[in-house]
Formats: sequence, structure tokens, C-alpha cells
Amino acid sequence: MRVRSLPVVAIIAVSSLVAASGLPEPVYELPGPSASAVSMAAAVSAFLETLTPDQVERTRLSLESEWRTKWHYFPAWIYERPGISLGELSDQQRTLVHRILQASLSDAGYLKASSVIMLDELLSGFALELIEREGESPGFGREEAEAFGNEFYFFSTYGSPSPDGAWGWTLEGHHLSLNFTSAGGLTVGTPQFMGSNPARVETGPYAGWRVLGTEEDLGRSLISSLDPEQSRMARLSAEAPADIISGPEGEGRLDRIEGVPASDLSVDQQDLLRSLVQQYVHKLRSDMAADELAAMEEAGFAGLHFAWAGSGAPGERLYYRVHGPTLIIEFDNTDQDPNHVHTVLIGRDAFGTDLLREHHSQNQH
Repeated sequence: MRVRSLPVVAIIAVSSLVAASGLPEPVYELPGPSASAVSMAAAVSAFLETLTPDQVERTRLSLESEWRTKWHYFPAWIYERPGISLGELSDQQRTLVHRILQASLSDAGYLKASSVIMLDELLSGFALELIEREGESPGFGREEAEAFGNEFYFFSTYGSPSPDGAWGWTLEGHHLSLNFTSAGGLTVGTPQFMGSNPARVETGPYAGWRVLGTEEDLGRSLISSLDPEQSRMARLSAEAPADIISGPEGEGRLDRIEGVPASDLSVDQQDLLRSLVQQYVHKLRSDMAADELAAMEEAGFAGLHFAWAGSGAPGERLYYRVHGPTLIIEFDNTDQDPNHVHTVLIGRDAFGTDLLREHHSQNQH
């Protein structure tokens, strides 16, 4: 195991995230570059070599850039991002971006992330069809509808890619924010945001497609398994919040851990909770996922809490979260009747803040 977590309360140490979430400060052991650190550095370096000097200048930012610890899931016509857009890349360069994703995510995570981008292509078509039928509305017209799709996702790097150096990269656009940090041969891959609109495609050749369907189904299964006392402990409100709470740029915060603790769940319910956590964490490449899960177990699985709000019935508005000493998971499906999902995973060291601090303390120049 490459990572240990001390059972002490600490902040996530970046202003753009939950300021009082109860996540402990990690302590890192550095045995040499991990598989993800090596493959990630190679894949990003290969991509950067194909860029023009102007493209490199826009893509490569300083490790100290304020953009490294910012994230958002709004579309590009609302939230402007740095970096190079997928829309200006050649087929060869796009292929190399996909290799970066495959080097950093599991097969399941890669397919989910790619599906979020593909779904945004469909969303543009759905929006244009709606405008044709009902006309433009204030703040959303043809120009905005045409600003969905793969060309509006942006790739950035921070620092110089290296298997054991300090650096990172992001890929972000509507409903997707992937943030990876590497230092001393270790990597972390959160915060990770994935969203889906529509949550279930209802018409056309992709009817029935649910990019984040398992995340919803596992949450509802756990809710339905709770007995009345467990449900009372877990239930936050009869009404689901409008969105995730630990949002981007410090918009929300989770001041305390709420819900029913894993220690009060039956063995079968604990298995369901583990499956739910794994559904999110296993989107990361296996070594990063193993480190997150090991930190969770070392901090104590019993310390995980499950909470929910809204309705547990299929097709109705739902919010749930898993919150423990080393991670936060949130799921929200409360918009558009509801058919619009937001999910987020915040791990033990979002943006690698403590990883970078430890690396710099051991590599003073």
C-alpha cells in the first residue's frame, strides 16, 4: 500500500472545495513511480509534442496557476476555461487525448467520461429541436444550443509531465471535470465530476441510454433497504436540494458528517454501501482507486455515513451522499422531472494539495 491516512481532521486545503468536510490529511510514502504516474506522463508528453508553439503556450500553465484548483461543470458559454479545446485538435491529437484518459481512468471510467462528452453532442441536437418547435427563450437561443458538444471541452496541463516530478492536468467542459495531480511518483484523481443530461435518453436511436444509471440504482437500492429507524437517521429532508452541496469554487460546504453510519447497517447493507463507493472510486485507474479505498479502510469503514433527501421511488427527485473521514460522494437527480444527474467524488487529497506539499518538502532546491 502506497498511502497512509492519519485519523485527524483537516481541510481539503483549497478554497475551491469543501472547507470543513472532515477529510484527514494524508501521509505519503514514496516507493517509486506508480503505474499511473508513468503512463500518464508518457501519454501527456506525447500529446504535447504534437502541438504548435501557440497551442503549447495556451495548454501548459504553471503548477502555481489559480486555474489548477478551480473546477466547474457549466457549459462553455457560461463558464470560460483555459487550455486547448478538443474542437481545434486534429484526429491524431484527439486520439492522443483519449490515450491520456485511458492512462488515467479505468475502462469503466474512460467509457463514462467519453459518454458524458458524447451525450453533450446529443444535447445540442435536442436543444436545437426544442428551439425549432417552441422558439428561443431569454438567455438560451440557437447560439447557446450550438455551444454544446465535444469541441467545447478543454485540456490543460500544469507543470512539466514527469513520472516522479510535480505536475497535473485537467479535462473539463459541460458535465465533466477530471483533475489529476502527480508528484513523487504518486497520483490522485479528484475532484471528479460527471453529469448526465438527459439522465436517461428517451427518444431516438439512443433511447434507454443511462450514462450514470448504476449510480442512481445503487443509491435507491440502499435507501429501499433501510428500516424505519435507519431511514430516520439517514433522511436529511423530504425535499431534495437543487444540486450537489460541495460544489465548485467553494459554493457549498459540508460542515459535518450526517446520516446513518455504516456501523448501524446490516452486513448486506454494508455490502451495498461498499458497492456504491466502489462505483465512483473505480472510475479511476486501479492503483489510484486502490489508494483511495485503502485510505477509506484505514480511517475506518464504520465511519462512513449515508444520507439522502427527496424520494426513494424510481422516477422521482433524489439526492444522496456518502461522507466519511476520507471521501465525499454526492448524487443529485432533481432537475427536469427529474432527468438531469450531477455526481461528484472528492477524495482524501483533492487536487493533490498535501501530495505536492510533501513532495516539495522532500525536494528543496
